[in-house]
Amino acid sequence: MGADSHGEGNKAYRIYNINNRVRFIMEIISMFVKKITIMKRIRFILMTALVLIITGTYAQTGKSAEIKIKADFHCANGQATIEKGLVKEEGVISAIADLETKVVTIKYDAKKQNKEKLVAAIEKLGYSTEFTKDDTKIKKACSHDQPKKE
Repeated sequence: MGADSHGEGNKAYRIYNINNRVRFIMEIISMFVKKITIMKRIRFILMTALVLIITGTYAQTGKSAEIKIKADFHCANGQATIEKGLVKEEGVISAIADLETKVVTIKYDAKKQNKEKLVAAIEKLGYSTEFTKDDTKIKKACSHDQPKKE
């Protein structure tokens, strides 16, 4: 009887010990899952805040608009001059000049810019546009267009 009761007690101790280990492992897993959940929540909150900040920035600047203007440029240098020059203008969000079609696509803040100002900006950079008046004097930006001096 003594051996059986000792064996029973040892068996009960092992089960108790295994239960404690399982509980311990489950607590660790639970803490790990909670940390992951917290990290996901933090990431979600940060991403939401970022989106709100970005959209808030555009909302404050006003209504954005887009215009396509055909300009008289013929090389990659002219393309770069127009793109870089236009984005320096107040209210211009982006400018993409297509070398093949000669069309400049401009995204801008409609409260700060308009077609006339954008055409004037392109002319100031040294290029005529489809809206340039015949009597407008333009100092050509590209040396290809300059008459050769003799």
